[in-house]
Amino acid sequence: LIILRESTLRFDERIPAFMPSDIGVGVDVFPYTLDEIKMALAEGWGVARIALKEGVFLFKRKKELEGLRGRAREET
Repeated sequence: LIILRESTLRFDERIPAFMPSDIGVGVDVFPYTLDEIKMALAEGWGVARIALKEGVFLFKRKKELEGLRGRAREET
């Protein structure tokens, strides 16, 4: 899960920009905007809830992401 502040591209157009190459394993990339993540949590769709609840942050810039993790735990 990759959380972007914003994007003018559609979700499917963002994927190639974040797809790693030559790492030797298959990966799924989900580059959602912050607004899309909030919507996914509120409406109960997508991988956001599970990723925020069970995943490990590899890098983060905003404390707001911790708030999202809390929301993901509350809405199960």
